[in-house]
Order: sequence, then structure tokens, then C-alpha cells
Amino acid sequence: MKIKLSIAILFLTLVSTTFGATTTGLPFINDNYPKALAEAKQRKLPIFVEVWAPW
Repeated sequence: MKIKLSIAILFLTLVSTTFGATTTGLPFINDNYPKALAEAKQRKLPIFVEVWAPW
């Protein structure tokens, strides 16, 4: 059972990397909230806001 599972995981990994499952990331709009808001409204999408602090 463990060998079949390992083979299945290996196969799925190879298939996903072979057939274009590359990640290009999210299209972030940095430091321009008005532009991001306007584009989100135009495309009828939610906004993802990333915030962090150095402490």
C-alpha cells in the first residue's frame, strides 16, 4: 500500500510539473490602493491586502 501511494504521488508530481502547472504568482499592485480598488471594481473581484510589521 505504501509503495502504491508513493508511486501515485511521484506520478502526480511529475505530471503537474510537466504539463504547465507553473505558478506565476498573483498580480499584485504595490503601493497604489486607488488603482487596485478601481481594477477590482472593474473586474468585479475582491481585493487582497497584505500587511505586515517588522516587529
